[in-house]
Amino acid sequence: MEAFSYTARGKDGKIQKGVIQADTKEAALASLMARGLLVTSLEDNKKGDKASDTLLRGGGAAGFKKKRRLHHAITAQDMMMFSRQLATMLEAGVTLIKALNVILAQVDSKRLLKILKDVKKEIESGKTLQNAMSKYPKVFTTFWLNLVEIGEASGHLAQSLNEIAIFLEGTHKVREKIISALIYPAILVTVAIGAILIFVTKIVPIFAGILTSFQIELPALTKGVIWFSQFLNQTLFYVFAVLLASFALLTKAIQTPKGKFLFDRFVLKIPIVGDFLELVYCERMASSLGTLLQSGVSILHALDIAEKTMGNSIYQIALQQVKEQVRQGKSFSIPLERSGLFPPVLVQMVSVGEEVGELDKMLLRFSTYYKEKMEMTISRLTSLIEPAILIIMGGVISILVISMFLPIFKLTQIGSGG
Repeated sequence: MEAFSYTARGKDGKIQKGVIQADTKEAALASLMARGLLVTSLEDNKKGDKASDTLLRGGGAAGFKKKRRLHHAITAQDMMMFSRQLATMLEAGVTLIKALNVILAQVDSKRLLKILKDVKKEIESGKTLQNAMSKYPKVFTTFWLNLVEIGEASGHLAQSLNEIAIFLEGTHKVREKIISALIYPAILVTVAIGAILIFVTKIVPIFAGILTSFQIELPALTKGVIWFSQFLNQTLFYVFAVLLASFALLTKAIQTPKGKFLFDRFVLKIPIVGDFLELVYCERMASSLGTLLQSGVSILHALDIAEKTMGNSIYQIALQQVKEQVRQGKSFSIPLERSGLFPPVLVQMVSVGEEVGELDKMLLRFSTYYKEKMEMTISRLTSLIEPAILIIMGGVISILVISMFLPIFKLTQIGSGG
């Protein structure tokens, strides 16, 4: 942790000075902005950088002298920071243009930096933030554009951006936990497969040469392992080529509507994996739909946007059917139940939410409940997967080792009997 001296302007317009502890200057700046402060200077006490990183009050970020290391792609972290920082500064009374100037001075993505410069230019020419963002649909999705449009129309843009940030942070948190849970098992599998391949292709042939020189009848298990070793050594290149070609063909097939539909249906039928994915898609639907409804988006429009955020064609088709029945005047909970894809607890909460006029709150409450359930499921699966992988891989390696030592045991018996 390092100490940074800062000068900032609070919501009341008064100048504040102080010292903040943080790992990096960027972290210190983000922390101060989260408090609703407009930072005008930030100085590293340890290095005694008198020049500091001055963020000008007026038209730009020309005072930002620190050389940044920018990455090219736009990550989820970039979008979360952008929405949260913009919301914080707008809440503090900073104008949109000045807020964008500050963000431009610290954004870490080359691509996002270029896009935000163009967005700022469009706003300066008289366009709204929503219109400026709509030029980049791959970066600012329909979800973004609708909430920003509502925020601008209602005069509560900061609130809309906060809701976007909350949604993005929740989605990112779930994704990170899933990835973190899979990293260790993936490493275990990779190391184990590598060890088995080395043993079969390098060590087994050495043993095979030694054992055949004794001219004894080898056990069936040993013969099988030697045959597999010879087969693998002769066809290893072709096996990898076939696997790579199959992966490429599968990837290409998934990109087609029919291929994606078949793949999405297949993964939902995989034991354990399918059950967990159902949790993910139900939480995603409830979270996006609840956020949109809370912001004032109509139920039909919200369903249309939520459908695009699902990422699974089975659930997308289900939401299309739900939307059509809602359009015909039916209660939201009825077609939701008939789809057969959503759990009874979600259907009941939606039904209650419709009755009391708090559908958005019920959906967000369900989203929170399912996030907790997903975390518990991830924890349990991780605790089961890791020992299962160790047992399976240990069993395979044990069979290989035993197959090589069985003939040696046989020779020992022959020797002792002679």
